[in-house]
Amino acid sequence: MDNRTIARHLRMMANLFEVANQHILARVYREIASDVRSLPYALKDQLDQYQDRSKLPEDQYRSLFALIHFGVKNAFQSLSVDVPTSLREVLALPGVGPDVTRAFYENWDITNLSDLKRALESGVLHPAKGISRRMLDLLQQEIPKLERRMRLIPIALGQSVAHGWQEHLLKIPGIQRVEWTGELRRQKALMENVELIVEAEMNTWHETLQELLKEGFVAENSHGAEARTELVQEYRLMMEADDKKIPIRLYFAENKNFYPAWVVTSGDQAHETYIGAKNADFTAELSLRYPAGAPDEEAVYQTKAVHFVIPTLREEGSVHKDPYSLVSYAALQGDLHMHTTYSDGANKIEDMVRGCIARGYQYMAITDHSQAAKIANGLSEERLKRQHEEILRIREKYPEITILHGTEVDIMPDATLDFNDEVLSSLDLVVASIHTSFYLSKEDQTARILAAIASPHVDIIGHPTGRMLGRRDSYALDFHQIFAAATTHRVALELNCNPSRLDLDPEILRLALSAGCLFSIDSDAHSFHDLERIPAYGISQAQRGWLPTDHVINTWSWEMLNSWLNQ
Repeated sequence: MDNRTIARHLRMMANLFEVANQHILARVYREIASDVRSLPYALKDQLDQYQDRSKLPEDQYRSLFALIHFGVKNAFQSLSVDVPTSLREVLALPGVGPDVTRAFYENWDITNLSDLKRALESGVLHPAKGISRRMLDLLQQEIPKLERRMRLIPIALGQSVAHGWQEHLLKIPGIQRVEWTGELRRQKALMENVELIVEAEMNTWHETLQELLKEGFVAENSHGAEARTELVQEYRLMMEADDKKIPIRLYFAENKNFYPAWVVTSGDQAHETYIGAKNADFTAELSLRYPAGAPDEEAVYQTKAVHFVIPTLREEGSVHKDPYSLVSYAALQGDLHMHTTYSDGANKIEDMVRGCIARGYQYMAITDHSQAAKIANGLSEERLKRQHEEILRIREKYPEITILHGTEVDIMPDATLDFNDEVLSSLDLVVASIHTSFYLSKEDQTARILAAIASPHVDIIGHPTGRMLGRRDSYALDFHQIFAAATTHRVALELNCNPSRLDLDPEILRLALSAGCLFSIDSDAHSFHDLERIPAYGISQAQRGWLPTDHVINTWSWEMLNSWLNQ
């Protein structure tokens, strides 16, 4: 759990204390959240040192300890607050703050999302102080969205759960290999379940099965494709992780069928049709469909007389794409969005420079937050000048990489930019992003981005739809207008590789590509470790969005990028 996630849960705790009218404690938790978010080190690794410095009261230290060591559910259950902690489900709804949540609880005995949903459906709720008819109508639209967010598994959580099960399953006798498959292997940003495929020895299968049953796995009578059920035995388990119920699906294949089974289970139904696994008239024996002992996945495709499909493309609409036309990590020449200790990053400028050099980049951009981002310690004009002076000194020390001085400037609710034209014109690169007022109308939200695109100083629109996976949906936008404007002004749209964002979504990337847009694939790193986000998450999303190399500005040479920046 990183510092930003810990701070987010602490702010939710503060909201619960507000609901309970325990305002002093609410303020204490908010102050700790702000402090944790700005720490230059990972709190989970140095909690004792943090406590030695901060001298937190026992209750607050216990909350931090529980969050880090025992998880979200345990931390909230142990919270000494005078209202049900399940009210955080209600507080997660857009526009519902502590005052409204308190009114729901005190007037209608609503303690969780299900209570609120039933009250809305029955017509029991009515407008009251702070609760308008419009709010009640909006809640009926937002509750299904929140339920979906609660159900779906963000990619980072899915990968974490998968890693844990891989380590655990490999300790069971008879299991030789465990790999990701299904939506997890296709790198979907939000998935229905975590799917793993196991290569097992059939002569020890009975013992292996007994171990699985002890873990709580149950056999699944699959209703899927015929080839899939012939190739594998399927088992399911429901587990909890990070306060979320996560379905685990295991496919068991014997050694000789492992690669055919891995190919089949990794794709959707369209992919199964592509490789001939769903042909209605295909009645040959399994040994003829998939000759035993295929040495790798490519051999399976060759057997089926179809072209190899990389895992990220094994789904409807993508199976026929040429993977060699798509962007790869090897093509990237730089990273154009990252943060340092000047704002809310954990590492200094020089640390980020060394990280980029280690990755072989030609260029990089330091883009700390602008002054309006108070929670992220945004830079004033004076601090921006001091940062520029430091970058000039560091450039002399590291001539092997071009270091751009930029900013992630806030697009304000009135569609202005947080720095004036004089400040923006002094910078090498400007990323413009929305960080506030997420629930404006579609027209107003679109107008904000259009105004930023029209600015002669803006080069990239950062995380354009504002989504936070599992926590916040994209805000409403008119993509037709935005894509047209971005193409006209030759402003790039960002694929933000923060695993909590992965914004733009692949489907929107495809639409933007068809409109002729340019893109920047950026880490939005807040530490040098975060530079790994591009190969770990971003490239797969870019490939899912069908992005070709030449439309990605940070695959360009420095000379080409510099020409574009100065146009």
